[in-house]
Amino acid sequence: MSAVIQIKNLIKKYDDFTAVNITSLEIKKSECFGLLGPLGSGKSSLLKTLYGASFLSEGDAYVLGLNVRDHMSEIKARLGVVSGTDLFDDQLTVFENLNFFSRLYDIPKNISSDKISKLLRLLQMEDKADSLLSDLNPGFLRRLSFAIALINDPEILILDCPTENLNLEEKEWLQNFIVSLKENKAMTVIISTDDCFEIQKICDRVTLIHKGKLVSIGPTELIKNEFVGENVIEFDCDSKDLNYYIKKLKDLSLDYQVIKNTVMIFFKNENSVKEILSLFASQRTLLRKSNLNDAFIRLTGQQLREIQ
Repeated sequence: MSAVIQIKNLIKKYDDFTAVNITSLEIKKSECFGLLGPLGSGKSSLLKTLYGASFLSEGDAYVLGLNVRDHMSEIKARLGVVSGTDLFDDQLTVFENLNFFSRLYDIPKNISSDKISKLLRLLQMEDKADSLLSDLNPGFLRRLSFAIALINDPEILILDCPTENLNLEEKEWLQNFIVSLKENKAMTVIISTDDCFEIQKICDRVTLIHKGKLVSIGPTELIKNEFVGENVIEFDCDSKDLNYYIKKLKDLSLDYQVIKNTVMIFFKNENSVKEILSLFASQRTLLRKSNLNDAFIRLTGQQLREIQ
């Protein structure tokens, strides 16, 4: 399958700070690809170089076969972007905002109205068409961002933290909507987030990004199984007991990680679960399935979302 994004030795700097440093990355046509990393890991900085909100400092990036240094206008015409910077006009209605963007893309009037109506139905916003933006809650404003991003039938849809700061109900609705977009085999979806469960629900492949560098890339299940296994035992302990438990883990040659006073044990053999559980008594001991946050911890020693 051909690549629609190709990155070679890309570096993005802000003064002396290197935000992104990627040797190589390819994103395939029609796949849903995830960038997973904590706040400040370089996700947004990378995406901005791809859709023209920021210039790369070194290296090359090709979008739909076009170098971003020379062909950004043509690239933008073929992309849709949902980011934290929404260019709405608060004085216009929902329909009028969509009509404004359809004119920017030179969509003929006889096609524009039908396209807008279709998008409003798709995003369940028909009853909001004549609403001013000041009357919309954050969830519907985000849906409007999706409608604007889709108005030009993009070949690549870039979603930069698309469900951030939304309530659980609206977050789940948008996640399901993004999954439904995957049925459009002509469109590639790229999503960035620090939510491992969002990535696991939506994406075909994912790259873990840490301090501007890619630390792993592949199908979500493959990454979990390679670096963590299927199961995790997690327990809390007092600081005074931590060294005791660490020594026991080392004596048993178990894979583990310590985050503050929480100990996580990673293993693939389900037959050893009961035996291991019996050795680590704690007020809070949890046996659970692994996730991409566990893989990120194993690779970087850091959580995707730091707990205060």
